[in-house]
Amino acid sequence: MIGISKISWIVSILLHVGLVALLILGPSLRPTVRPELPSGNVIQAEIIDLSSLDLPPLEEPTGPTPAELERERLAQELEQQRIKDLAQEQIDKDEQDRLKVQEQKDEEERARLKTQADAKKADDAKKADELKKEQIRLKKIADDKKELERVERKKEEDRAEKEKADRIKKEKADALRIEQEAIDAKKKAERIIKEKVEKDRLAKIEADKLKKRKAAAKKKLDEQLAREEQMRLMMGVENQRNEAVDNGLLAQYIAQIVARVESKWNRPPGAKEGLSCTVRVSQLPGGDVASVEIGECNGDAVVQDSIIRAVKGASPLPEPADLTLFERKLVFIFEPK
Repeated sequence: MIGISKISWIVSILLHVGLVALLILGPSLRPTVRPELPSGNVIQAEIIDLSSLDLPPLEEPTGPTPAELERERLAQELEQQRIKDLAQEQIDKDEQDRLKVQEQKDEEERARLKTQADAKKADDAKKADELKKEQIRLKKIADDKKELERVERKKEEDRAEKEKADRIKKEKADALRIEQEAIDAKKKAERIIKEKVEKDRLAKIEADKLKKRKAAAKKKLDEQLAREEQMRLMMGVENQRNEAVDNGLLAQYIAQIVARVESKWNRPPGAKEGLSCTVRVSQLPGGDVASVEIGECNGDAVVQDSIIRAVKGASPLPEPADLTLFERKLVFIFEPK
């Protein structure tokens, strides 16, 4: 029950932190638009210089005023603060519940140890009382024998000697029994101490596990915050990339790669005219080719293998004019002239 409560407490904290982060970063998130590469037939297009056309001037877009933006920002900050306060109240409540459960567990453990100690004390007292009674009984028997021996010593000398021998034998047996009981009591005490040591060891192990779980939860939270920070940085990079795409730098980058691969390609005898193959390339920073796959292709296996060799031979691939256009995963259409 305690383990489940701790896990619920940790999950609750993570959910609240995630909710706060989502509300803080939600307005800044925008869907990423990636350029789609053409599939199938390639359309030949002609680039037109817009400056040579007589087009009407574009109207400047209007947007919210600075005052409206400021009011919206203040409203968002107030809402975020309210959500943070609610999340902190829930975290404090969960911590109080956990402390109450732990306190109840400690109280039950103290009661169990007290009951165990009281039982041992009563058992030791009972054994001591039985030993005392046995000693009194033995003393009475010895006194009776001594009195009987005094009265009948002369008449029953042989019988008295035998009784004396029996008495000595019995006393030795009682002494051995008492000594064995002491040994047993010592072993029991040692066992109890050993059990306590083992219990303390297990408690320490459980505490170490809890510490590790807390550390893992903190690490996971730190990693989430790092990913969110990286996402914010990527938003700025994505804007720069979109501008580069609009300026035609992406098409130029793909054309450079295709040209380099084509320069490394040795046309097999069986390669037919109108060859068109989709090529998927995984590259490392710097343009080194990590892997090559052929997608839809109208060439046979020999032709596809030749294209793969050409891509690997073109490594490292050309770098883009704008580094934001670099992608580890590239897809292009290979249509040699």
